[in-house]
Amino acid sequence: MRRRRQPLLVGLAVGLAGASWSAVTLAAEPEPAACALQSYVAPWRVEALLGDAAGTAAWVRCPDGAWRLDVALAAPDDPDTGTAAAALGRLGEGWTAVAPGDGSVVMQAWDGPLRTLEPAQADRLTVLLALAVNGGDPTRAAVAPAVWRQRAGDRDLGRRVPWETRAPAAAPLLLVWPADDDGAAPLAHDLACRGLGRGGAGEGWRVGAGPDGGARLEASRLAATLELGPPQGAVRWGDPLEVVLPLWPLGEVLAESDDR
Repeated sequence: MRRRRQPLLVGLAVGLAGASWSAVTLAAEPEPAACALQSYVAPWRVEALLGDAAGTAAWVRCPDGAWRLDVALAAPDDPDTGTAAAALGRLGEGWTAVAPGDGSVVMQAWDGPLRTLEPAQADRLTVLLALAVNGGDPTRAAVAPAVWRQRAGDRDLGRRVPWETRAPAAAPLLLVWPADDDGAAPLAHDLACRGLGRGGAGEGWRVGAGPDGGARLEASRLAATLELGPPQGAVRWGDPLEVVLPLWPLGEVLAESDDR
């Protein structure tokens, strides 16, 4: 694996980009050793009223729970985009999302500025990756109950899981994403939450297995369907600190286990 970049330079670059890590912290901490990391690659496709899109997603999970996701978008006139190589090399158009392990998720369009996702957006992205690995099964994906809130007047107010069985177990399940109650009037609250990307009362995902064993999600608010192919998993070798700093393509900070 190539020589590790200077931690102080890493901290300076991230600080200028507006991230929450500091150069002082990075310089003071000992350099972590490279280790085995679980990586996945999966094709994706979105069908919506405004148009369709497709590409490939690649993501890595670190032993401490941190993760990174790179999503490549396919361009109709460029066969080199939207592939696994494009996701790992940041070729064409795409996005990178990083969860450094403190509960936050930072996202950027490739060559764009970093921004911190709203908590509900971060939760949904985390759940989406769990569903992708578990074939769209919310039970095996261990979706966090924190995303579920029963509204006044609902039946079974003691239910604390984020999905409801609407049909036999083999059929898709409804994953509900209501927003937190901030005391505002219901209509004003829901409109504000939707505008901020936090969802609103009644928003849900209809989750089930895809035709090829992957995951299929239908969003009620966006009138869109997302299909994720079954992910191809592999063990790669890398430095977790380099993985969660989105300064270089994911393929540059990972190596095959026999190349270390």
